[in-house]
Amino acid sequence: MVTDTNNMALLSRSLDAIMTRVAAKVGVYLEDRALQMIHAGNPAWLPKSPNTLMKYAREKPPYGHKTEPWQKTTELMNVITHRVVAGDISPCQIEVGIFDHPKADIAAVLEYGTKDGRIPARPLFSTVFDLEAENIPAMITRELEKELNKFLI
Repeated sequence: MVTDTNNMALLSRSLDAIMTRVAAKVGVYLEDRALQMIHAGNPAWLPKSPNTLMKYAREKPPYGHKTEPWQKTTELMNVITHRVVAGDISPCQIEVGIFDHPKADIAAVLEYGTKDGRIPARPLFSTVFDLEAENIPAMITRELEKELNKFLI
């Protein structure tokens, strides 16, 4: 016997959870892309100054081998995360970065540089977002299709 089941009511009640799950998958993907960029480096990032490198060589433990921005310690890398929040235009919005952590100010300086120019901008998150701008809509579409297919009979 074939029955016709209408899942529209269930789908309607599930939309917020679906959007949150899809957004979380995108957030994890962008976190991973940011970490990959840190490990690979970015040729557009200006090198650290000789004074900074000398200072690193004198520190305990010595950080002289960590010449790439964002790599002095793994502390910043370990706190890159995402969060899904209510959106202004869409039901939810994805934020990727370093939040509510004592070192978040360091990440902001690395991302934007200092006003006096002593530390140049070495953008990580904005670069990743720009590079992935074309991939994200396709990813969202794929993930939404997977979620919606669960309601099809």
